[in-house]
Amino acid sequence: MILGDRFGTSAAGYIIDIAEEAFRRRGLSVTRNRPYAGGFITEHYGAPASGVHALQIEINRALYMNEATLEPHAGFAELEQAIGTAMAESFAHWSGWLDDWREAAE
Repeated sequence: MILGDRFGTSAAGYIIDIAEEAFRRRGLSVTRNRPYAGGFITEHYGAPASGVHALQIEINRALYMNEATLEPHAGFAELEQAIGTAMAESFAHWSGWLDDWREAAE
């Protein structure tokens, strides 16, 4: 998996840290910004100073499909579960920080 935050310009460090940790706990290999740092959406919509964070997640197709036939293989369900759990965990962490950020802004 590749997590892209345009080298720290589209999301606060804790956003990508939490996502990386959550994916690694599910046994997934994770890199940051290489070879994909993020594209148009992360560049144009990520504004961490304003509380708007954009994180691009790239997934290697070989983890879930036969690349020759494009048919899902046995790893699909396992990867689906791992990603769902990692994202739920990440959102739980992020929402707590979001609440803290909102209180500080008021």
